[in-house]
Amino acid sequence: MTTAAPSTATRSAKWIACFSILSLTLLMACWYSLLSPSDSLPNWLPTALLTLPLLPAIPGILRGHRYTYGWAPLLMMLYWSHGIMEGWSVPEDRPMALAELILSLSLFWACIFYLRWSKQQS
Repeated sequence: MTTAAPSTATRSAKWIACFSILSLTLLMACWYSLLSPSDSLPNWLPTALLTLPLLPAIPGILRGHRYTYGWAPLLMMLYWSHGIMEGWSVPEDRPMALAELILSLSLFWACIFYLRWSKQQS
């Protein structure tokens, strides 16, 4: 039995999700270690707390596993909330918070549309 090739929309959603999760991981790794280090915490602590939750999702997103696309949007609400709070409370971090908001929302919606469009193909 052969499976149909993914549609252009499904492939686009997957590529947006891949770009978003990798970019968000890079942003979280750089934010508190290089771009805006904390005065009161060791640099590794906020970096680890914000980067480590993304790592289990990366292989599933890159491979197109529907299960990962199902739970990754729930994780994105953490990053969306963090971006809102940081953008509101720390004016000098607003550009990074805006980038976090854009990346988390693009990953959220890319996952939702990937699930919808890939389900229609099966």
